[in-house]
Amino acid sequence: MESEFVDRSIAAVRKWLATPLKSMIRTEEEFRRLSPPPRPKGPVSRPANDSYRITRVLPWHEIPAESRRAFIDALRQPERVVFSFRQGSRQSGPIVLPMTFVVSSPLTNAERAQLRRQQATELEHFDQCITETRGVLLQLAAEGANPLFILSILLSYGSRSGTVFPSSQGAVLRRSQFALETPLAWLKPGAAVEPVRLTGATTSAPPRARRRRGPAGIGPNVGMALLAKHFRGATKRRQPHATEIATLFGVWGRDLRPLNREVVYRRIKRVEEQHAKEFHRLARDEAQQMDADRTFFERLVPS
Repeated sequence: MESEFVDRSIAAVRKWLATPLKSMIRTEEEFRRLSPPPRPKGPVSRPANDSYRITRVLPWHEIPAESRRAFIDALRQPERVVFSFRQGSRQSGPIVLPMTFVVSSPLTNAERAQLRRQQATELEHFDQCITETRGVLLQLAAEGANPLFILSILLSYGSRSGTVFPSSQGAVLRRSQFALETPLAWLKPGAAVEPVRLTGATTSAPPRARRRRGPAGIGPNVGMALLAKHFRGATKRRQPHATEIATLFGVWGRDLRPLNREVVYRRIKRVEEQHAKEFHRLARDEAQQMDADRTFFERLVPS
C-alpha cells in the first residue's frame, strides 16, 4: 500500500515537473484569446446578488521587459500558486493552480531551447534523487508521513540559496480591484446567463530584507525543520527522524554533504529558536497547502 502511494506521488510530481515550460508563458494577447470554458451541464441559474459563478480561474504574473532575461535564466520548473476566493462569508479554496507568466512578446527560439535544457537538467536531477532516496520515502510513508509533502519540501527548499528567511507570499484582492470585462460566448447556444470575464489585479514588490538574517543557505535548514515538524505530527514514533532528513537533504540539497543526525538536529534547533515566529507562520501555511496540493497532484495521476 505504501509502495503504491509513494510511486503515485513520485509519478504525479514528475509529470508536473515535465510540463513544458513554454506552455506556462504567454503574451497578454495570447492570454486573452484563450477559449472560454465550456457551458456547465444542465440549467444555469442566475447567481445571488453580489456573488459570481466561477467556472475557471487563471492566475498570472506579468514579467517586466527589463526582468525577462533574469526570469528565463531562473525558470527551471513549472510554478504553482495557492488560491482562495471569498464571496461574503463564504470562501472557496484554498486550491492549487498552475501559474501563467505573461511577457510582452512571444518566446524566441533561443529562449525556448534554453528552457528545454534547463528543464531537462532539473528532471534528470529529480530522477537521480528518487533513485537514491526511494527507500527512505517508502520507510517514512510506512510510518505515516505524506510522500507528496516530503517531495514538495525537498523541491522547494533543498537547493534554496540566500540568507533571508523564506516566506510564503500572498495577495488579497479587494472587491474594488475586480472588473468585469468583455462578455464571452458559451460554446453552446441558449445560455440563461451571459458569461463575462472577471479580472482582479494587484501589484507585488520584493519583500524588504529583514535586519536579522540567517546563515548562508538558510533555506535547506528551514526545509529540514518543516519536515521534522511534519514527522513529529504524522509518524507513528512522533519523532523528527533526523537520520532520514540527513539522508534526504544530503541527496536533494546542493553542496550539503556530509550530513548526519547531529548536524540536522543543530540546524533544526537554530531555525526553531532563532526564527520562531517566522517558522510558525511558514509551517502553518505549508500545512494548509498540503491538502490542496494533494488534490492538485491527484488530478495529474488519477487512481
